[in-house]
Amino acid sequence: MKNTVNENKVASKGTRMANYMVDMCAVLLIAAIVEYVYSLASVSLFDNWMPMPGIFFYIVYLCYYLLFEFFLASTPGKLLTRTTVKRIDGTKPSFAQLFIRNVMRLFPFYEFTHLFGLGPGLHDHLSKTTVVYRGR
Repeated sequence: MKNTVNENKVASKGTRMANYMVDMCAVLLIAAIVEYVYSLASVSLFDNWMPMPGIFFYIVYLCYYLLFEFFLASTPGKLLTRTTVKRIDGTKPSFAQLFIRNVMRLFPFYEFTHLFGLGPGLHDHLSKTTVVYRGR
């Protein structure tokens, strides 16, 4: 019989909002740097700037969450709030679960499925993961 995540360990919506705000600032900063480097390279190589609106943001967004959660089970925002991603049985999520979890983040308005939903967000529900406090 597998253990399930204790309900008092599940991170609150306020904590998860703090995670999201910290991580979104980091993603925006990284995406801006990547876009800037791309624009410099584009001008140098092609004698003009070839815009790629939004694509860098989505690539950085997906890679940021997927890599941090795969290697650390936490993003910088989660590290600040002492939370981590776990499967609903309390074990470490698989790469496939993290991939599903993070691809769902790309859908418009996914944030509202958690903030205003009655249960876990769509990305948690489909990937069978949750965010819990560490050490409780």
